[in-house]
Amino acid sequence: MAKRNQPKAKAHAGCVRCRKSHVKCDEKKPACGRCFRTDSQCVYLTPTRATSRQDTRQILPAASGQSIPPRPRLLQFSCRMLEPGEVLYYDRFRDQVARQMSFQAEGPVDFWLRSVLRESTVDGCILDAILGIGALAYAQDQATAFRPLFLAPQSDSHYYQALGHYNRAIVKLRGCIADTPGGVSRTMIIATVLFSFFEYMQGNTTGADTLTGRGIMLLKDDVLLPDSSPRSTRTDDEGIEEAKYFLVRTACWTVQQSPMYPCQRESLLEIANQHTFEFPSPNPRWGTREFCSTFWRMVTVGSLWQVRAFDFLYNDNPTATHMLESEYAGMVRQVNLWETAAGLRMGREKDMEAYAMVAAVYLGAKFLIAAIQGTLDPAETVWNTRKELGLHFVGRYTYAANSGMPSYARAIINDALLAGVSRVVLSCRDADVRHGALGVWKQLVNRKSSWDIKSTLMGACALVSVEEEARDEDGCIPQDARYDWTSGTWNKDHTEFLVNLTARYPEPDKRRRQKQVVMRPEDLDLV
Repeated sequence: MAKRNQPKAKAHAGCVRCRKSHVKCDEKKPACGRCFRTDSQCVYLTPTRATSRQDTRQILPAASGQSIPPRPRLLQFSCRMLEPGEVLYYDRFRDQVARQMSFQAEGPVDFWLRSVLRESTVDGCILDAILGIGALAYAQDQATAFRPLFLAPQSDSHYYQALGHYNRAIVKLRGCIADTPGGVSRTMIIATVLFSFFEYMQGNTTGADTLTGRGIMLLKDDVLLPDSSPRSTRTDDEGIEEAKYFLVRTACWTVQQSPMYPCQRESLLEIANQHTFEFPSPNPRWGTREFCSTFWRMVTVGSLWQVRAFDFLYNDNPTATHMLESEYAGMVRQVNLWETAAGLRMGREKDMEAYAMVAAVYLGAKFLIAAIQGTLDPAETVWNTRKELGLHFVGRYTYAANSGMPSYARAIINDALLAGVSRVVLSCRDADVRHGALGVWKQLVNRKSSWDIKSTLMGACALVSVEEEARDEDGCIPQDARYDWTSGTWNKDHTEFLVNLTARYPEPDKRRRQKQVVMRPEDLDLV
């Protein structure tokens, strides 16, 4: 009888992560090159034995003894296969950008870690946008702090790849818009957020303003309404809904701080003029997450109302005064309910993470009341006569700035902390409060911050320097010495920032004084 040959053990085909991504693995130990670069857990499957085919395969970690945080599950792409270089960019987006962006206290969470990643597996536009942002993150690692990334030479390989993926994503989005006349698709919502994020990352203020503004206009009939896409699951619906509020909320904070975003301002006013400003009441049956997410949606609506109110008052629209006062009374009443509800939850919340989330709501409600009240107060008595409240905000912002790791999101776009600090600096002229808040603002912005974040701080510093020259012996800044920041322009090399200031109140001849201040990034240690 012929002797049967024993089957040989199957050869390794790479680690689990490379196999699922259909990428060739170098099978190095204790971790392959790809897992080592992304600081991921590298796992190999033990070979099956011929004598015991029914044995369960045991998964052995290649690098043990290390605590690896859980990561989003690996995804299979149905739109197309990724090239090895593209896998590098996808991993960077998933493991750094999406994860870090989900840490924002005001959200969104589901959007970055679920909606975007899932959509990228079936939508080529979203996949290319993700790859572009991942490549841009690598380009940022090699970029100089002395100029924005969009001025870098395209010979940089990562930046060249980023632009290629970004342009392909734009072309695919145009096709999506053409195929969806009169409607809003999930692709359009996600792409608008990703495209504007790309422009903020590379420091292109005009591009960020134009893309975000046009995206909001495109979504104006749907941007604050629930998503009804039949293709999405309930979880993904929540992520898309978060994205809509995130887009509007961030744009509101941006235009309130800086005059360099006219396209976004115009789009927000278009939405505000067709929106009903009603705030929900807090529900004691809500869990912590639902309670907090509902509050931040309310902040979005309140911020949108402030943008509209500022526009009415600046253009001296008397017919809108009664309407604004009526809306104002209802909003303040509702926000007071939220402040009370958050205070009660803080008293009984035992989980530290949940307590921090509710505490942010409590502070946010208190600040939102002051911001709404200050909007209809041209004399700014709300901010200038309530010094204790201003110092309370500065103290809480200082604590937040000193606790925890630096925020990845805050280095690129505006968040609740930057929005609060900037509003205090620009609205309150009490010396202690203003300089305290400005100190926190300078602490939050550094060389790694985006050029949009840098320019906003520089414009505010120019305004403060001009107004401080007129502070009198009593410590007050007279009304005729108060200014608004009305425009800003970078020179060609982004070494000087020209800030144009306009007097808040006109002269007897109806004209308003103009002043110009030249700011340099190195003056604030931003390069």
